[in-house]
Parts: sequence; structure tokens; C-alpha cells
Amino acid sequence: MNKLLKVLLFLIGAIVALSVAATIAISLLVDAGTINNEVKAIVKQQTGGDLDIKGGMSWSIYPEISLSLANVSYTNGGEQQPLARLDALKLSVALMPLFSGSVNVSGISLDGMTLNLVVANDGSQNWQQNKPVTSAPATTQQPAAAQTSSASNMSIAIETISITNATINYNDLSTGTSAALSNFSFNSSKANVVGKAFPITVGFSLKATKPNAAVVVDLTANMAVNAANSTLSLEDLVINKQVKLDATNGNMNIAANVAGNLSADGVSEVLSITGLTVTANVSGDATDGETLPISFTGNLVADNKAGKFELSNYQLDAVDLTINGSIKGTKIGDEFSVSGPIAIAEFDLKKLLTTLSQPPPDTINKDALTKVSLSANLNYQGSSAMLQQLTISLDQTNITGFAGLTNIDQQLVVADLTIDSINLDDYMPPIAAAAPAASGKPVSVPSQITETPLPLDTLKTINALIKIAINKFVINGLDATNFNLNTRANLGLVELKNLSVDLYNGEIITTGLLDARPTLATLKAKVNINGVEMKPVLSAVSEVDWLNGKTNLNANITTKGNTVEAWQRGLNGSANFAMTNLLAEGISIDKQLCQGIALIKGKTLSNQWSENTALDNLNGKIRFINGTMKNDSLTGGSSTIKLTGNGWLSPEKNKMNYKLGVQITGDQISQDPACEVNKRYRDISWPLQCKGQLDTEPKNLCGIDQSKMKDIIKDLTVDEVGRKASNELDKYLKDKNLEGVGDLLKGLFK
Repeated sequence: MNKLLKVLLFLIGAIVALSVAATIAISLLVDAGTINNEVKAIVKQQTGGDLDIKGGMSWSIYPEISLSLANVSYTNGGEQQPLARLDALKLSVALMPLFSGSVNVSGISLDGMTLNLVVANDGSQNWQQNKPVTSAPATTQQPAAAQTSSASNMSIAIETISITNATINYNDLSTGTSAALSNFSFNSSKANVVGKAFPITVGFSLKATKPNAAVVVDLTANMAVNAANSTLSLEDLVINKQVKLDATNGNMNIAANVAGNLSADGVSEVLSITGLTVTANVSGDATDGETLPISFTGNLVADNKAGKFELSNYQLDAVDLTINGSIKGTKIGDEFSVSGPIAIAEFDLKKLLTTLSQPPPDTINKDALTKVSLSANLNYQGSSAMLQQLTISLDQTNITGFAGLTNIDQQLVVADLTIDSINLDDYMPPIAAAAPAASGKPVSVPSQITETPLPLDTLKTINALIKIAINKFVINGLDATNFNLNTRANLGLVELKNLSVDLYNGEIITTGLLDARPTLATLKAKVNINGVEMKPVLSAVSEVDWLNGKTNLNANITTKGNTVEAWQRGLNGSANFAMTNLLAEGISIDKQLCQGIALIKGKTLSNQWSENTALDNLNGKIRFINGTMKNDSLTGGSSTIKLTGNGWLSPEKNKMNYKLGVQITGDQISQDPACEVNKRYRDISWPLQCKGQLDTEPKNLCGIDQSKMKDIIKDLTVDEVGRKASNELDKYLKDKNLEGVGDLLKGLFK
């Protein structure tokens, strides 16, 4: 653009030269054509282009010097289209003040100026043509002090300036972008260069492509120019702007007003804007037809020599958001460093989303997401942008730490956050109530069950290193503390370096690797559970709310698939577990054994019995096979019984089937005389079976295994009543399937 600026300066210089030359020509009766040719030669020498004054020129000398030019054009060497064109120019200068060293311009009028700027396919620019190399005569350089003194002694005043119908066309053939500034106008009165303020008005229209945009601008201000100090100021600056954007994602209209005071120092190269105020109304497709008000205030200082700027005490109010702070920027080499505090005042996120025509999330706690605020120190330098000393207030939760991009080119997100306490259940969607069935009509069941997809496509786009610590939280009704997450996500490959949490007097520690890049996502994980009380955990994640005990578990698992259900079906691996102080509520193994013993003895139990089973320990090994948990070696017991068994459990099918053997280890299970244990009973492995849906009532879930109990009852009964009853008992057990052996057996067998 330096070449273009030079061209414009020489055009202006040519105009001044013409006016001075006209005065001399008239006084010496020199032909105007000679002047015309001299000016063309100067322009050719200095710019390499051709100046053409087709409309000729006219002038007068008294009482003022007047010069008029018409149909002027400038064309770069070798170009067909003029770079610049001017329809008409008029200049009037008072004659008498010239003799005292003052230039009093009565008026400058410029109409129909057009600039045609073109970037070719090869990137060359038509305003940067190389001019011929010419030798310039040696000149004596005037000392800087003398130049400054001469400029400061010059008095220039312009009564009126009028520029109308100016146009600048820009066309970049290499990118297909174009812009056209049209209807440009500039008007002023009492213009001077001694620092006295004078009014100006500016207006223009701008149209551009990629994106398609149309802008209309009107500007008013009081301008002051001090040539001696090389300063310029615009006081009471007001800009009115209308913007229309036509993008692929919708249209947008902006009506804006800008006000403030601007000053610029040409020597120190410092620009400052104080009292900057911007107000705007935004409407269009993005706002769903609504008009959104936006306002901005602040103060700006830019030091070009030092390569730094400061935007202080700014405040942005937009769509229910208030953002304020200060920013300082410094140029280091070819990169800028920007830093400063930023704060977002408390706002209602649900209301904000509604204002932006976005559906707000429905939450169990209706007040969730209604109180959000943020403060941080912004730090941008080269390829990184970070929010340091970050503090977020989310309803009743406080979040501290830092977050941002450490590598903007690679989009590497880093975050290290600490959360004091949060109830995650408050942010869950409400559970939809089941629709009641019509009277006498069954509820229809969908023929296909929709599976829950995993966010694999999103994971493939994430490049992040995340650390999160939560001191206390609630999820699914579970109270947990000391949650720690350390994970690295790299475009679909997610390494879970550590996930640990303290839960119900124990802890859970997990590590793993998730690969979302294959056709079917894979997961490998190690899970360690140490001393966790299982009842609240099982109640939260399943229908099992009747089993409790401290649990230790070490598991290695793998799975694959693209949905939650596929991961359940594809679960494989192994685990060892040990439970202590186990309590199975609603299942009384002791009572069931004593009922059998009393029946065989022909006695009746007299004491009240607990409906629960307590075991000192329960241990086993688990194999996960395609989503089913198989237990081949289950052992446990208490002071009165010893338990062994095996079976399987399927969370996907919500079913279980365990066959257990219970052996009496003491002389008696209870103080009830009807349950006195002799040696024969201690040698028996009493068969139990727990089978059915996981949400079945415990008392209906477990009971005597009929297929094995028949032989035990037959053998023990024969021993008690004699062999003579053997044949009749065989027939009874075969026909009745254990039913009616005694009233005490009712409810014992499944």
C-alpha cells in the first residue's frame, strides 16, 4: 500500500503544483498546455505512471486564485484500466495572504474520484508497479530543525472541503473476494493545521464478498490538526453504522453507534481513544427474529513504536452477559502477547440460552444453571491462550484452577480444576413418568430397543490433558469424596491415567485405555475396590438393594462396541473379590436350615427368627464372558455355617442363577431346641438356589434346591422314623414334589 499512498500524495502535490504554476503562468503569460505537460512529466518520473487531464483546466487570479480540473485519470505503466480517476476538482486560494506566508484556501471541491485496486492471480498488485529508474539531481538536505521551523511558520486554513461521490473498488482475483466502497463523502469547514478544532462529516457505503456484507457509515466529529507537533485529534466522535451480513448460516443485521475521543501523535506514534462507547442492536436468523442489544465501553491506547497497546476498564454487555476487565498487549518479535483480568458477572445460563433461541437443559433442580459467574487472568502468547487463576461459580459450587490451549495449532486443551462440592443429580434431566395404560388395554411395547450411543465422534476431535479434583459430590444419590481424574485424550485415543474416589468408607481406583479410532471402539481397564460398603452403591446402579458388606475387588476387563449396551454385552475379563461383614436382607439361611431339621425331627420352631443372613466373609473368583459374570468358586461362612457354590449373573438380562451348598459347622444354629444339630446334620451340604430376576424380592429369590433336597430329606427321615417308612416316603416325594411334608416346609421351597 506504500506505492498507493505515494501515488495519492503525488496527485495531491500535482494539484498544488498546478495552482502555483497557474499563478506564475498567468503572470508570465505561459501557455497552460506547457504547465499540463510539465506536471505529467513530474508524475511520470516519480511514479512510473501516466497522468491524463482530458477535461482541461481553467483558472482565475483575482480576487482569489481559482483552479478547476476535469476528467483527470492516472494509469500505471502497462495497465489498460486507470488506477485512479477524477471527474472534477476545484481549488480556490486567497491571493493577498500568500504574500505574508499564509495559505487561506476558500474551498476545495473534489467529485467523482474512483480508485480501482486489483490483485492478480499471481498475487501482484496493480498499485505496486515498478517505476523507471532515473537519476535525481543532487540536492542539499535542509537541516531537520530548519524544516520543522519552516513548517511551523506556515499558516494554512481551508474554509471548506467537499469530497463527494468517491469510490474505491477492490478485486482479489487470487481468492475471489471483492469489495466496493462507494458514495464516499467528506465535508469540513474552518479547517486548519494549527490545532484549532473544526467540524467534519464523513459518509460511505461498503459492499464485500466472502462473506457477503453491506455497510453504511456516517461519521461526525470535531477535528484538530497541529502540523507543528504532528498531532491529530477527533473530539466528540460519533459513528453510526448499519451492517448487513448474508452468510451461509443465516443473515444478520447490525445497527451500531460509536462515540468517543481520538487522538494521534505522529512523532511518538501513539494512538488513544478515551470514552469509547459502542451500542448496537443485532437481529437476524441467528437471533430468531429477535433484536439483541449490545454495548461496549472502554479506553484504548496503542503505542506503535513500543509495539504495545492497552484496553483498560472495558465492559461488554450483550444478551444477558456482562464482561469486564483490562487487556495489555505487547509485540514480541512477530508475535503478540496479551494479558489481563477478565470477569463475567453472574448470569442465568438457562435464560441466556433462551435469549439465543437455544433450548435450555431441563434439570431435576429447576434452579440449576441459574447462577453462573467467572473471573480469570487471560494470558495469550504466540501459540497458547490460557485462563490463569480461573474461578467459576456454578450455583452453590466453586471451581478454581486454570484452563486453555497450550498449542493453538494442535488445539491442545489443558485444564486443571478443583471443585469444592457439587450435587450432580441437580443437573440430571427429570425422570419421565411412565404413561398409564388405557383401561382394559395393554401398554404397547416397542418392537426395537434403541441403544445409547457412545460419544465416539466427539472423542475423535478432542486433544486434551485434563485433571479434575472434586472434594465432595453426589451422583445417583451416592455421597463421594476426594474424586480425582487424570486423563489424556488424543484424537480418539483416551488414556485414563487415574480415576479415584473415596466412597462409603472405602475407595475405588481405576486406570484404562479407550480407543475410539477402530470401527468398534475398545476399552481396557483395571478396577480396584478397597473396603467399599456395597449396599448404597448397588442400590444406585441396580435393583439390588438387599446386599451389603465391605468389598475388596481387583478386576481386569475388556470390551468393545459403539453403544453402552454393546459394552455390556462385550464385557470380558477376570476378577477376585472378598467381602466381609456381609448381610443379605430378606434371606434367612439359618431359619431355612432349622425348618428342615425341625421337620425331620417332627418338632416345631418356637423362637422368633431374623429374616436376614449374616456372613463373616464371602470370597470368590469371577470370569466375565460376553457380558455375563460367572462365579466358579464361591466360598464364605459365619460361626455357624459354611457356604460354597457357583453360578452366574447377567446385568443385561437382569437375571441370576446361583447354586449353593450350606454346611452346619456348630452344635446348634440357634437356641431353639427344635433345631438341635447332631453329627448327621453337620455332614450334610444343604442345597440352596438363588435364581430369578435381580429385582425380585429376596425372600422369593433364594430357597431350598428341590432337585437335591429330596434325597437328603429321604435319607434323614428314614434314619429318624425307620426303614419301614422308606417306600411310602419315596412315593410321597415323587408324587408331591416336597409339598405337604410338613406345615413348616411351606414357603421354604421354590
